[in-house]
Amino acid sequence: MKKTISLLLAALLLFSALSSCRNGIPLPDADTTPVAGSTGGAAGSTGGAAQDHENTPDRNEYSGTQLSFRMVYPRALAGVTYAIDPSGQLHFRVGAWDREFFVQTDLEYSTDPVVSAVTLENTGWLLAATAETTDEILVIAFGRDMQNLPIYPVKLEEAMRVTDIFCNFVSDSLGFLFVFSDKPEQRFVLLKTIDGGRSWKQTEASEAPTAAPGESPTLARFASERVGMVSYGYSEADGSAPDLSSRTYLTANGGVTWQPISALSYAFEVGTGEGCYYTEGTDLTYDNGTYLLRLIARNGRGGYIEVPYLSSDLQHWEVYDPFPELAEWGKAYLPILKQRMPYYHALGQFPQYLTPEFTHYAVTDLDQDGKNEVLVQSPDTLLVLREEDGMVYGFPLDFKSTDRIDENGICYRTTTSHVGQESGAYRFRFSGNACQCTEIYRIVRNELPERQYTEYYIYGEYVSEEEMLVFLEQLGEAPEVVWHTMPKLHYIQFETGKW
Repeated sequence: MKKTISLLLAALLLFSALSSCRNGIPLPDADTTPVAGSTGGAAGSTGGAAQDHENTPDRNEYSGTQLSFRMVYPRALAGVTYAIDPSGQLHFRVGAWDREFFVQTDLEYSTDPVVSAVTLENTGWLLAATAETTDEILVIAFGRDMQNLPIYPVKLEEAMRVTDIFCNFVSDSLGFLFVFSDKPEQRFVLLKTIDGGRSWKQTEASEAPTAAPGESPTLARFASERVGMVSYGYSEADGSAPDLSSRTYLTANGGVTWQPISALSYAFEVGTGEGCYYTEGTDLTYDNGTYLLRLIARNGRGGYIEVPYLSSDLQHWEVYDPFPELAEWGKAYLPILKQRMPYYHALGQFPQYLTPEFTHYAVTDLDQDGKNEVLVQSPDTLLVLREEDGMVYGFPLDFKSTDRIDENGICYRTTTSHVGQESGAYRFRFSGNACQCTEIYRIVRNELPERQYTEYYIYGEYVSEEEMLVFLEQLGEAPEVVWHTMPKLHYIQFETGKW
């Protein structure tokens, strides 16, 4: 059984996205380096009611103009690249859609606004605020097939100098907006929309967490209508930062009150040792009754590690084990599946890491020698990982021609050509970094009109159709191996950082 996997190319939108712009927007000067995230600066605002802006610019108007580029890098969301030209027109591109948009605003070209972006499957929002004192934030709504883009000005109850914006939408209509300022207490403002960004209502947070000196927000998002997270990280890099593992907060009542994770009934031990800078939250998601909280701990030598936790009640948390099938015997495979260590390609024995294209894995004794192998698959490749003498080797196979692999280690494959079709079953044998494929049976069908025939082979010897039918009945059909989805979590630890 083959699985069709849709890959989300979210974070790989940096220089390649700019170089692939098709609207005549030139690259910035060599000293104008694109950066990730939000930056301070000044920008104007539209004010008043929502305005529609037609996405029909004169493409020749901007040739030769040097634009000030900044990159929007939404966490766990599709990437959006944006730039502002001297006339105040905002250009932005949604990489996952391969769409570019243009909208006229009062944003100023000379300074950089504070920007955030959100994209769902078919809808998205780009938010901008001036870095000067303001009581307004612009929300630009866009869609995969939209031509006229409305701008909704969001009025704040109090004017402030905006330093960070975090926005996420739980659905096409329900969204949350965190606005951080440079006030001494750094208390954020939380707003909520239930109509897709057209109107926003500020939430009164009686116990909103504040940033300590040297801290800045790293993530703020909601996983559902009532459960959200705010995390602060330490911005100094002089080695004097304390362990800030309690600086991630959760709310279960829509943002009215917040609770530090250190107050929950579980022990978070990663990152409390010597050389640790801080621990911060990186994501909070909700799926089928379970919350997944991802925390990352950094040390002072450039290393970091991410630990995911699961909970169904926000009170009891357990470390999420994404590969429970390997817990007892597969310790050699875990660092490879978690992308911490490479396997060794059997052809040439060069080290190679798993990539996001591998989306599913299975565990089976492929050669029936009493020792399990791990299979990982992408839409094109089936990779067999096998440990021997402390080394894990990778054997690539053509997954497109593989119909299925059963629990007895038999691989069923079909290939088709202009002549006809060839199908059969095979078994694998391993020795060190060598793999031998043994044919069990093969059926060859020639479908050319002038010469049609079918041939049958068992272990390489020609047999009759009757003999093949008897053989297949004796061989039987075992269930297919169980394929598990590869977790979309990042377990990368830099070589420079050792825990």
